[in-house]
Amino acid sequence: MIVRFEDVITRITGNVDRYNTDLEYYVGGDQYDSSSLTIERRGDLKKDVDILGFKFHFPFKSGDVLLMARNPHLRKAGQVFFDGLCSDASYILRTKDEKRLRQNYIPIILQSNHFWDWFESHKTGGITFLLNWGMLKGYEFDLPDSDVQDSIMEKVWAAYKLKQSYQKLMIATDEMVKSRFIEMFGSLEKTKPLSECIGITFPGEWGEDDSDGSGVNVIRTTNFTNSGKLDLTNVVTRKIDQVKIDKKHLIPGDIILERSGGTAENPVGRVVYFEAIGTFLFNNFTQLLRCKDGVNSLFVFYSLYNYYHTHKSEIRSMGNKTTGIQNLKMDKYWDIPIADASPELQDQFVCLYKQADKSKFSDFKSRFIEMFGNPLSAEQKYPLKRLADCVDINPRRPQLSLSDTDQVSFVPMPCVSEEGYLQNVESVDYGTVKKGFTYFEEGDVLFAKITPCMENGKGAIAEDLINGIGMGSTEYHVLREKPEVSNKYWILAFTRLPIFREDAAKNMTGTGGQKRVGESYLSDFRIGLPPIEAQQEFEQLYRQADKSKFELKQAIEKIDKVMRALLQ
Repeated sequence: MIVRFEDVITRITGNVDRYNTDLEYYVGGDQYDSSSLTIERRGDLKKDVDILGFKFHFPFKSGDVLLMARNPHLRKAGQVFFDGLCSDASYILRTKDEKRLRQNYIPIILQSNHFWDWFESHKTGGITFLLNWGMLKGYEFDLPDSDVQDSIMEKVWAAYKLKQSYQKLMIATDEMVKSRFIEMFGSLEKTKPLSECIGITFPGEWGEDDSDGSGVNVIRTTNFTNSGKLDLTNVVTRKIDQVKIDKKHLIPGDIILERSGGTAENPVGRVVYFEAIGTFLFNNFTQLLRCKDGVNSLFVFYSLYNYYHTHKSEIRSMGNKTTGIQNLKMDKYWDIPIADASPELQDQFVCLYKQADKSKFSDFKSRFIEMFGNPLSAEQKYPLKRLADCVDINPRRPQLSLSDTDQVSFVPMPCVSEEGYLQNVESVDYGTVKKGFTYFEEGDVLFAKITPCMENGKGAIAEDLINGIGMGSTEYHVLREKPEVSNKYWILAFTRLPIFREDAAKNMTGTGGQKRVGESYLSDFRIGLPPIEAQQEFEQLYRQADKSKFELKQAIEKIDKVMRALLQ
């Protein structure tokens, strides 16, 4: 039955004085997790009351559903299971009749593609997009009978809770690292200011608009993640003088500091660690911190990362505001205390950090070389062959027409997991996709042309496609196994091997920010191809390496696919 939003759901409002209330928590934009059925994170109202805006006066109760009425591409909506306050940027939603619409069914409605597509088409505003309540009241959707709702809820919520349990196990790894850091360095009495660790520092460059894509890659704060890593899936290019590029390009091991930005919940001052290979600059809202010779940059990075997350009030005091943006006072930031630990103790922690953080592949790259030899060395265990003789490179595309819409899956790329599996597979109308997209089949390996050395851009397996055929960005080469290559895991392992990726990066051709790994380079690359039995042995090692973490991530991805199907 088709119903209007306002017929079955009511918006809860109120006016609570945040300075005079028994409520303990609040929810702001940073507490939402995109595409999540629940809101688990919350802010401490008593602690942060002075930094919250005057619009934080709407009380919600446990069981209510909150919808962030800003920026639909973030897909922020979820059910809360605690009492608290939110601002007018969040709509508090409650069913009008539990018999007609189950309260726990509301987040399922909101996390459907149908709702977010409708939100996107009805948003208003410029920089920050908004969905007015008056518009939302008119949203129409198909509401099943209560018994059907119960059946759907049982499946969706069971899958979601299983996913949460897996995610908690993943988080436990990060907590272990943090606890170990405090154990190793928290009791050290001797510290030194950050300024004594940094040898080179300067702000970034923004340059000029780059309409033709010929400029240099520039990292923005939108590429920062709260985990201290860079998300390089959407890096802009800008026109910047070559002299500045030569002077200010990043090198692996650099720390990038967010100098301007921040929100009420997350103050300015986040840091990320740069590990990519290639020419990258950073924008004028950020600052480079390059450690002195002999200083372990990863140790300094984690020290700053840990300080930010455990000393929010101190970090917040280092910022001031102009035109609504928080600016970091660098004279105060340089005084952040860094444990004056011995190089041996620093290296010991860094080893632990890398072990906990590394992907499935990094556990066995040495085993690959041990079994098959260095692909760049003349001393091979097996006869050298051209890569083109071992795998099909960019095989001929299937002949598709508009009638084949349901036979194609669209993969927005790059979207590669740490293990090298494509994520976020969604169907799309073939007629809306531009000509020239890469076509691939289930089981193919995709190799990034532009970013062969980036942690999340160097290779991916097209697994579990909805309909067996996929298409995506042309910035990937498609590699398909031949009879001589027994499995896609060996191809993926080879293309993800650091020594191969680094060589590929050195042989990129093109100009400016548009250098790419050419097909001719891949075709002529020589590898020592082992017999199929050896490849199969390696596959078993590949599957077993870091098995618990790998299986958890795979389980989460499988659950996501089931939930996406149920939500529709």
